[in-house]
Amino acid sequence: MVPSDTTVAVVGGGPVGLICSILLSLQGIDHVIFERQPDTSIHPKAVGHNQRTTEIFRKLGIEDEVLRQAAPSNMSGRTAWYTSLGPDGHEICSRDAWGGGKYEEVFEKASPARYVLLPQIRLEPILKKRALALDPKGIFFGHEVDGLDESSDHVLVRYHQRGKEEVSSPGTLKASYALGADGGRILTKQLTIAMNGPSNIVDMVSAHDADNLIWKLGLALKHPHLNFDPLLDSYDAERRPVGERVARTSLQGMQSHAGSLDKAIGLSPDKDQETNVKAMKQFFDPLNNKEGAAERQEVDRALDGLDIEFYAHAAEVGFFYDLEYTGDYGNGGPVHDPQLNDMSEMNLNVYYPTTRPGSQLPHAWLYDEHSFDQKISTRHLVQLDKLVLLGSSRRWPELEHAFVDTLTIGDGGEYKPCDQAWEDICGGVAESGAIVVRPDGIIAFRFSNDDILNHSGRDIELRAIVNKILRLHGFPLSKSGAVTTMAVPTTMAELPALA
Repeated sequence: MVPSDTTVAVVGGGPVGLICSILLSLQGIDHVIFERQPDTSIHPKAVGHNQRTTEIFRKLGIEDEVLRQAAPSNMSGRTAWYTSLGPDGHEICSRDAWGGGKYEEVFEKASPARYVLLPQIRLEPILKKRALALDPKGIFFGHEVDGLDESSDHVLVRYHQRGKEEVSSPGTLKASYALGADGGRILTKQLTIAMNGPSNIVDMVSAHDADNLIWKLGLALKHPHLNFDPLLDSYDAERRPVGERVARTSLQGMQSHAGSLDKAIGLSPDKDQETNVKAMKQFFDPLNNKEGAAERQEVDRALDGLDIEFYAHAAEVGFFYDLEYTGDYGNGGPVHDPQLNDMSEMNLNVYYPTTRPGSQLPHAWLYDEHSFDQKISTRHLVQLDKLVLLGSSRRWPELEHAFVDTLTIGDGGEYKPCDQAWEDICGGVAESGAIVVRPDGIIAFRFSNDDILNHSGRDIELRAIVNKILRLHGFPLSKSGAVTTMAVPTTMAELPALA
């Protein structure tokens, strides 16, 4: 089978490329994947997947299979250090990690999903099977991309098939867009994007990059009469700071093992073997009350310092974006993000749920109005290719827009809170306000009250808000999503009571 011209060409068939493929298929967007390797990874690679990633697995339709193959939760919530994994090995120390033990309740409040331990060698076949089920003619393993030629309205992909006794003739394929998911190889080099910092540290897997980009690309492809280029450009502005922070903290976490734990015991590669062995024996010697007790105390302190790796909960579920074009209707302007301290530094450990625009939609359990025997999370209400407005007032459905679905939580609504979590997390929003949530679970706008519903020009105001969220400057939308010549405000300052 030969690849044919398509809408999107995905270069790279690892986890990110396969997730892109599944998300594109779920939106009905034609695409192909080129992966140079003949099959999925033969190496374990990445193992841990945080709660937000597991939520994405649910969106992809693979969560059940991932959980079936993952390490049982009662075996994956603790980590330990040993002198050896052999029969003569001794445990040096251990601690709770990844939502286990003392962290279990905190993790359960933050997400409907759990932290999962599943090596990439097991995850990739699950992703590939799902991608093939949705796009059986568009997944090409054993095909290597040689380069891309960009034109004003398309990209020409040059590729060849690998693994044949006879080298196949080079092929070409035309696509509207090309996505680079090949670990910084072909596209990165061709675009002369420099890689900074230490190399060959660890393989990074980011389902969140795909989740951020594909819904934006879907809008651009489904509505070619609108200029979604600014929205597509927001991918870099939103994801780069997150990626840089992950790289910094991952490197710091890896280095801290030797820099803190080994040091606490008295081990060092600069010392001779005899000195290191003596330090280890001293640590384990129950009769050595003075030196051994001091080392054990230092180890306990070092373990707390490893939170950046084993309890970076806020970094995992509380990452946020600085949404330049969103406001906060009725609140008088932006407020301090609770995830930041007074020095504007992010707390990487403790997650503070908030409805501030740019933040993650907080998790709260709800009941469907037709069924009280099954719970659903607010996180599950996020749409695949639309914004969703969540509010408690039964009047919110009066607002209509082609790009916005409206759901009511509370008396007379589609969903009812199971407990106080919805009111506690959403504060004043839960009373009469509402939040507008993007397909990637990010809150794009917040109404602190329902005053907009009393305005005669409320539909025009909503269109202007949607334009701001989707960065459609100069492209006012009608209710149907078509371009209209109706005069509408073009800046938030022109709207009454908008910050």
